Amino acid sequence: MVSAATDKGLPMLALGAAAATAVAAAGIYASRTPQEDNQYHFIVFLDGKSGCSRNGKLVSLPKDSLQQLEDAVCSSLGITPGCSLFVYDTKEQLLQETLQEQLQQHLSNSKGWRGCALLPLIAAISGQLSSDAAQLSPLKLPPSGPRPLPVVRNALLATTGPYEPPFYNFWHHLFTPDKVDRWGETVRVQLPSNPVDRQALRGHYDDFEAAIAASVHTCDADVLQELLERQEDFPKLWNRANERTFTRMAENGIFTSDTPSSDWQTVHGLFPRGFNQLKIQTAYFPIIVKKTHNFVAEWSRYKPGHVVTGVNNWLACLTADAVIKAACNVDMDNIARRARDEPAHPILETFRRLGAINPATAKPWQVVGLANYLNPFYDTEAGQERLYNQLKVQLQGMVEQLVEETRRGELGDTLLSSLISERSPATGLYVRQSLLFSHFATLLVAGHETTANTMGFLMYHLSQNPQWEQRLRAEIRVSASQRPGQRP
Repeated sequence: MVSAATDKGLPMLALGAAAATAVAAAGIYASRTPQEDNQYHFIVFLDGKSGCSRNGKLVSLPKDSLQQLEDAVCSSLGITPGCSLFVYDTKEQLLQETLQEQLQQHLSNSKGWRGCALLPLIAAISGQLSSDAAQLSPLKLPPSGPRPLPVVRNALLATTGPYEPPFYNFWHHLFTPDKVDRWGETVRVQLPSNPVDRQALRGHYDDFEAAIAASVHTCDADVLQELLERQEDFPKLWNRANERTFTRMAENGIFTSDTPSSDWQTVHGLFPRGFNQLKIQTAYFPIIVKKTHNFVAEWSRYKPGHVVTGVNNWLACLTADAVIKAACNVDMDNIARRARDEPAHPILETFRRLGAINPATAKPWQVVGLANYLNPFYDTEAGQERLYNQLKVQLQGMVEQLVEETRRGELGDTLLSSLISERSPATGLYVRQSLLFSHFATLLVAGHETTANTMGFLMYHLSQNPQWEQRLRAEIRVSASQRPGQRP
């Protein structure tokens, strides 16, 4: 049998062909979840007549009742007790009387993985493996990406490249078509360890140094879909160093909190009321159309061949206007402000400045100025903190004013009014007053910046591929012609 040590850190029990790739990556994420010492935790997949299921089930059982594994698997998968268990790497049926002996052998090889035992088994209702599962090769870790350098490892993937945002460069080095052809859609990279990461993850792994040495990145839609479908098995834990930088501004908002926390579950129960299909079609779509018309009207003033500068700024004005109008019924009018070369709305302007001087990410001389930075009598760190806190207090004051206007009913029935006055159906609790600013900041970070960046990428690639631009234009004309009152 293959020793558990050959597949380090993958806490899964059963695999079939359809799920093998997804689980190889998803299993890495599972090891970030704290596990109890007195239990074994397995992820099982049902291999039946129609092939292997894509959705696994988490099975936990006490370490002193290993003989109940078969019943636990059947209960989790919702099948009749009496299924057959097979060793994955040999594909031979285990006899009932030797089952516990074989499992104990695997567990003895897995002592280094506290709370997780690697038992590569397949549960099959019929007692026979499906043809796709029978042809599987042994489970392997995702392939390694670019060769790491001494000390910095693969950190330069984010800091070198044609783009300013680090994650764009990361994509450029890992997931362009030629790179995907080289190592696939799911890849491991090595990043230098950070004191914050070491503190957050210590105690979750026995082989701690090996666990933090590599991270798994994917552009595989199947992996992402499975992680979304199994959020209880793979909770979002906001504890890494690069994640903590956002908490400087957004604190414990829905975007920057752990999914098991009461605060996250409370607000997550309310957000769907503000972002459901009916709201989008009847309330938000007209807002988006109006803001898009304003945007196009401003750009239409340019003559053919004119080079538009600050495209990301333009797009951020568009998305911020749409999001804040839809969520809070406040028209920031940033598109018109941008066209007149005026500063953005005070909320957006302060938010941008706050993000630009975050002490966790900005260079000191960019925040306090080169003269102060070079002055030996000037406390650069204190200057950064002072300016950052001043801007944050300003933004908090603007949000508090919005909250009070909403509370008085001056802005109507909005998502913000729902967060203020309604109990969450998930927890029965109200959103804490102190977190309203955090959730508003989340709308600005996750609600409009991500959309603006995506639109920027889309516009760039369409400009580089005119054949796709023509196809998109044709599709828009057809769609618009089918809507009453819309010009094709």
